Amino acid sequence: MPFPPKTNSDAIVNTAAALVQTDGLAALSMRTLALRLGVRASSLYRHFPDRAAIETALAERAANQIAMAMESAAAETDGERALFNAARKYLDYAASNPALYSLLMATNDSVSRPVWELLLRLVSQATNSPLDEAGATAFWSFLHGFVALEQKGHLGPSPSKLTFVRGTQALVRGLSGAKSAATT
Repeated sequence: MPFPPKTNSDAIVNTAAALVQTDGLAALSMRTLALRLGVRASSLYRHFPDRAAIETALAERAANQIAMAMESAAAETDGERALFNAARKYLDYAASNPALYSLLMATNDSVSRPVWELLLRLVSQATNSPLDEAGATAFWSFLHGFVALEQKGHLGPSPSKLTFVRGTQALVRGLSGAKSAATT
């Protein structure tokens, strides 16, 4: 098969994302991607050295998509409300893209950096504490735990929005008070 001009890194990642979303990560292979793109598997190696490199590209895309959605939601307001809006988008992304979300969570810190940096900024603003890394870590842990429980069905067939709201509010209030309590 000839190497068609439509086969490029973006086309490969787009096809891989669609494959992972419909068939799961286990279905991702160079051969399957090549079939879906209508090329030989060997032509994919011109763009990615192996499957792991494609997985990393997918995880980077997921991190950027989550961060952009959260940033957009947070831009509508500020403080605790901005953090809540961003957190809601985080959960929405994880629910709509479970395979890509799982792939992102299985990667190293450098890939998820856009999400971390945004959470750090938003939590720091909400708690009025510059570089509140402990708060951002606690908040991300809450979000990821909520997603994991929801994905496994441990929150029931349709988790209530109230559960998320109460947890988010309690955590943000606790983080805001943690600084003053720690200094006394």
